Amino acid sequence: MFKATLLKQGDLSPREAEVLCRLCEGLPDKGIARVLGMSIKTVSVHLEHVYQKLDVKKQSVNARCSAIITAFEAEMIQIHKV
Repeated sequence: MFKATLLKQGDLSPREAEVLCRLCEGLPDKGIARVLGMSIKTVSVHLEHVYQKLDVKKQSVNARCSAIITAFEAEMIQIHKV
């Protein structure tokens, strides 16, 4: 299990940053929705915005992994094993 800590928000809204952190913790969309108290559709919309703002192509082999790597390399997040 992993815990993600936001180091800097960048251009992300506070809610997009929360979604990104849960994504980095390995949660699926349904898990993110449950933890943050939102619908899966809302999670999808926030993820689309995260991908756009991090310049991750949705058509990439795995946009989720690309978003995590991009955020980590930009020092936006820190990931800890718990």
